[in-house]
Amino acid sequence: MRHSYFGNHLGRSTNGAKALYRGLTIELFDHGRIETTLAKAKAIIPMVDRVVSFAKKNSISARREVTKILGNEKMLDKIFTEIAPKYSDRHSGFSRIIRLQERFSDSAQLAILELVEGITLAPVIEEPKKAVTKKTKKTK
Repeated sequence: MRHSYFGNHLGRSTNGAKALYRGLTIELFDHGRIETTLAKAKAIIPMVDRVVSFAKKNSISARREVTKILGNEKMLDKIFTEIAPKYSDRHSGFSRIIRLQERFSDSAQLAILELVEGITLAPVIEEPKKAVTKKTKKTK
C-alpha cells in the first residue's frame, strides 16, 4: 500500500520532486519567467504562491519560512525587496501559465510560467509586416 502519497511527483521520488520544485521556483524568481512543461508549471504554482504570501509579511519568521521552502538565502533579498512589494494589494494569483506548442521529441505540452506583475521583461519587438502587393495579370 502506498500511504502518504499526495500530490503530483512527476514520476520521481519525493525528494527528487521537492528538489525539482525548489529549483524551478528559484529560477522563476530569478528570471521572472521560465519555459517548462505544463505539468511542472502547474505543480509549482502552490509553492510560488506560498513564498510570495510569506514575503508580503516581511517579518523574521516569514524569512525563515521562505528559507525553509527555497533553501537558498541568496534569493531572500530579491524576493523580499523587489518582488513582494509589487504584490502588496494582491491576495493571490501571483503567476500565470501561457500554453505553448508541443515539444517535437516527446509531444510534451510546453508552457511559460511567469510572474504576473513581478519582474518586467523587455517587450517583444515584432517585425513590421510587409506590404501586400497585388499581382497583375499579364495580357497576351
